[in-house]
Amino acid sequence: MRRCGRARPVCLDDFVDRFKALRQSPRYLLVVYVISFIDSFAYYAFSYALIMHLGSEVGLPDAWAGLFYGIFGVCISVSALFLGFAADWLGVRNSICTATAVGFVGRVIMAYAVLGRSPWLSTLLLCAVVGPCIALLGPPIPTAIKRFTTTGTRDMALTINYGVMNVAAFLATPVVDLLRLNTDDTVLLLPPYALLIFFTGLLQLPIFFAALFGIRDEYLDEGTGQLRPFVAESSGHTLKQRIKSVTSQSNFWRALVLVICLMGVKVPVHPPPRTCPLTDMVVSPLRAASATLMPCTCLT
Repeated sequence: MRRCGRARPVCLDDFVDRFKALRQSPRYLLVVYVISFIDSFAYYAFSYALIMHLGSEVGLPDAWAGLFYGIFGVCISVSALFLGFAADWLGVRNSICTATAVGFVGRVIMAYAVLGRSPWLSTLLLCAVVGPCIALLGPPIPTAIKRFTTTGTRDMALTINYGVMNVAAFLATPVVDLLRLNTDDTVLLLPPYALLIFFTGLLQLPIFFAALFGIRDEYLDEGTGQLRPFVAESSGHTLKQRIKSVTSQSNFWRALVLVICLMGVKVPVHPPPRTCPLTDMVVSPLRAASATLMPCTCLT
C-alpha cells in the first residue's frame, strides 16, 4: 500500500484504482447491491415500526412488546444457525426468492392481523415466519458478492456493500416518519404502523424479481475472467461430513467467539427503536446514523 504522508495515509489514487477494478465484475454484482439496499431498508423500517405496532395497534403491553422485539432478534440469530445449511443447498438465487416470497406473505398477513386485534397471530408470524426469512436472506448476499468478484476486488466490493446497507438504514428513519405522519386508517384500512409493516412486505417483491431474473448461480473465474456455473465443493458429502469440515477449522471457532461476545453489545447501546418515537426530522436521521455506524448492528 502506497503512503501519501501523514494527512492522507492511504493514497486516493490507490482507492480509485481498486474501485475502477470493479468494472470488470459482472452486472450481477450491481443487482446484488440493489437487493442489499432494499433488504436493509425494509429490515430497519420494519424494526423501527415494530415496537409501536405491537404496543399501540396490536394491543400488547409495553413490556410484552419489548419482550417480543427481543425474541424476534433471537429468532433471527437462532434461525441463521440452521438455515445456513438450507441456503447452501438452495443456492443464492433460490434462497433469496424463497425468503422474499414467504416473507412477503408473512408480513402482509401480519399487517392485516391487527384488524382482528390478534396479538398471538401477529407474534407467531413475527417469530416463526418473518424472523427466519430475514435469517435466510442474510447469507446469500455476501456469498453472491464473493462469487462475482476476484481476490483483488473482493474487499472493495464488500466495503461498498456495507456502505449501501448503512445508507439504506439511514434513509429508513425519515421515510418511516413521513409515512407515519401523513397516513391515517383510511389507507388500505390499516393503521399507520401496520401500513409500514405492509410496505416492508411489498419491498420483498422487487427483491424477488431482481433475484429471479437478475442473478444466476455462477462465479467469476479469476483465470479467464468468465462466468462459470457454480458447483459447491461439498457436493456429495453428508451433513455430518460438512459439519465436521467446518468445525475442524480454527477460524470457525474464533468467529463464533467473536459473535457471542458481540451479541450482548447491541442490547445496551442500541435499545429497541420506536419505544419513544421521535418525530423530529432532524433528530431521527441522526439517531439512525449513530446506530448504523456501529459494526455490531451488521450481525443481525
